[in-house]
Amino acid sequence: MYEIYLDNRILDVPGDRVNCVVNPELKLALNDAGSLQFDISLENPEFDNIFSRNSIVTVMKDGKEIFSGEVCDIE
Repeated sequence: MYEIYLDNRILDVPGDRVNCVVNPELKLALNDAGSLQFDISLENPEFDNIFSRNSIVTVMKDGKEIFSGEVCDIE
């Protein structure tokens, strides 16, 4: 199971319709930073806590970190 965190706070709760991200796309590559893109509802409690060049998004799979990166673009 995948979990997505924003600054060590849960951003995506599996099965929750409010605390969730939509269309997450994680790209991992050897010797590359990789990327994560997703949409988020205005209703998500963390929506107002996402800051470009300041927030860190982390993806965990089965309790292990597989991605961590700084928020670069907010559209």
